[in-house]
Amino acid sequence: MNRPSSVRGRLFRGLTLLVALAACLGLVELGLRAAGFRYELRVTVLESTAPDASRVYDHYRIDRDLTWVPRDYEERLERARAARLVFLGDSCTEYGAYPSGLIQLLERRAGREIPYANLAVAGWTSHQGLRQIERDLAGTTPAIVTLFYGWNDHWMSMGLDDRSIERLNRSPLFGWQGTRIGQLATRGWVGLTTRGREPVPRVQLDAFRENLTAAVRAVKELGALPVLITAPSSHERGREPAYLAERWMPQLEELVPTHRRYVEAVREVARAEQAALVDLARSFDALPPAVRRSAFMEDGIHFNREGDRRVALMLLDAFERNGWDVAYLQR
Repeated sequence: MNRPSSVRGRLFRGLTLLVALAACLGLVELGLRAAGFRYELRVTVLESTAPDASRVYDHYRIDRDLTWVPRDYEERLERARAARLVFLGDSCTEYGAYPSGLIQLLERRAGREIPYANLAVAGWTSHQGLRQIERDLAGTTPAIVTLFYGWNDHWMSMGLDDRSIERLNRSPLFGWQGTRIGQLATRGWVGLTTRGREPVPRVQLDAFRENLTAAVRAVKELGALPVLITAPSSHERGREPAYLAERWMPQLEELVPTHRRYVEAVREVARAEQAALVDLARSFDALPPAVRRSAFMEDGIHFNREGDRRVALMLLDAFERNGWDVAYLQR
């Protein structure tokens, strides 16, 4: 006779417990927000390259597959639908003026407009670039796709390499990234996972080769010509920028040889896959040291106005030598 009331009692106690738990979680969430706590993987990873969290929050949003993308990424993809020349890479390309400079040179010679898209994203590695091609370039019909990676790949990570970050993003934790409690849980998981580990590059050298190989093949499947570009630098042994030792390259004396290994890997992939190569690193190395340094910002990584001009001219020369003219781009 008392069974219905007993069931109702258990349901009431269960509901009361859930409400109390929700209230506690709500208080914890409010407390974390009031304390200014924030932990987003897109910021934690990207700060390894550009330690300006406010810029990251303002200009990039979370993406499950790519970790972060520009806030206008959908608009960029829409432009890529009609593009015949697509530029992929990191901040050297996203913020560089050489893509638009090359287009202007090509259009001046052809007397007509060339549809193009710059889909490079600051802080990206070859891992994200490959995922971008696989997910976002499907349905596009470019004639040429340039791939310019290598810097962010060999920077030291937050303790997890990019493949591990991808696995974490694909876990249930990702669904809670919009809450401070979820971010706290993610921080705890990252801390437990990386405890006692030695620093690792975001993309190990072997993985870098694998990513570029897969990217080249994926571009070919689109019916486009993949053009690999090596990343030049003005860095010299014994004159490395000291700030890079803070978190990017703890053993500063390894900066130049490490970057050269990644540059050589680009050449190896180009040979193995019979892909087109524009060896900017070799071209810049052939310049007198003072002239080479005059083409870069103080970090020795990003091009200044003179560097962008030189790169655009070097690419134009490669396009003309290989017959990648406007007719090729518009066929």
